[in-house]
Amino acid sequence: MYYTIGSGHERKLQPSPSVKGKTWAELEKEASIFGAKRAGDNPFYINQKLFDHKLKPIMKKMKDSREGHSYAESPEYKDFQIMLDILKQAGAKPLFVTIPVNGKWYDYTGFPKEGRTGYYEKINRQIRDNGYEVADLTKHEYDPYFFKDTIHVSYKGWVYIDKAIEKFYKEQ
Repeated sequence: MYYTIGSGHERKLQPSPSVKGKTWAELEKEASIFGAKRAGDNPFYINQKLFDHKLKPIMKKMKDSREGHSYAESPEYKDFQIMLDILKQAGAKPLFVTIPVNGKWYDYTGFPKEGRTGYYEKINRQIRDNGYEVADLTKHEYDPYFFKDTIHVSYKGWVYIDKAIEKFYKEQ
């Protein structure tokens, strides 16, 4: 979007030669293999270097440290509604992508599953109630190699996001 607004002309994006001509299933398989190589033997299926440097030193401290937490209640839903209203006033037709958190890590920290699913359901409902499409990827919470860390998607996660974006644009 920035490129289009900033330059006055539309950018013609082309797929990378490394993915061109491949099916989504092939890309997902490649991303899983790539993720497995990087994840090593940690129990959260995340980047091993990141695990070793960031999580391993705090594992004992983090165990069950988030018991009773929830994302289902937050003042940020009102902020999000303001953004949805602005998009509606502007006539925008966005695709929202909801991604999960790393379920294995969140379970380890004691963050209740209900506190996560409550958020997933609430944010998806808020988006749909405002007339927007949402690509709900929250069912991937426990997918090996979907995350590069405890919350950010990895190559495998991006395969799912790219697939959803392509589907959305083809339907427009």
